[in-house]
Amino acid sequence: MTKLQQDVRHYVRVARKTKGQLKKFDEFNMAYKTELPINGESEVALNTFVKSLKRARAINGVPVQGRLYNLYNALAKLDSPVVSAPVKQEMIPQPSVASLKPVSIRTEKVEEPEVKESPVKKQKVVSKSLEFNMDIYKMQLEEWKAAHPQSKLNKETQIVYFVPNEPIENYEHFATKLTKSTGSILEKGGLFKMRSGLKKEILGVDSKVASDIISKVTKGGKGPFFLPISCVTGAKNCSC
Repeated sequence: MTKLQQDVRHYVRVARKTKGQLKKFDEFNMAYKTELPINGESEVALNTFVKSLKRARAINGVPVQGRLYNLYNALAKLDSPVVSAPVKQEMIPQPSVASLKPVSIRTEKVEEPEVKESPVKKQKVVSKSLEFNMDIYKMQLEEWKAAHPQSKLNKETQIVYFVPNEPIENYEHFATKLTKSTGSILEKGGLFKMRSGLKKEILGVDSKVASDIISKVTKGGKGPFFLPISCVTGAKNCSC
């Protein structure tokens, strides 16, 4: 393992456990005797890593689990400039006197065969928001519950599931018990206590669906209920 790999692993390990602002590379080097690169390009890589870390915090809390931006690969590229391969020069023999005589060259026009383009079916491009829909969410939820038999979600029914715009890893982080206090902020969004114990601010809720949920509960309806949200981070407008 190279020195850079060791230092980056140390930095990422500390970052996953940090709740506040991360140290910059120069501060980290001073504190932990590492040798992380300090320049403009490394700062760009660090900023990208910080964005991925904040997004992971918003989804799963601290300590952060799951994949993050590959900081080592980004920094390793800075130390490995691409060098073009040397071009092999070949000696060209001088032409003989005989070869300098004019030579009659007969040219004929060769008709190139017409190449017809084979019809290529255009691949249908589907946006991520259309690929991940409510049906897929419910299917993945049932799979997750089956894989986690001890989860509270297997026993409770009066639950509101916040359905984001992409798949998630822990459904207890996006499910809240429907109580009187929860119902009072469901339509506008706010700070919810999830079944995992995590407190998460959800602002981008579908107010119409939220209103329908409240109406059903008032009339004695039973859950679970599913409420679409704008972003997996809980933001009012998704900028991921």
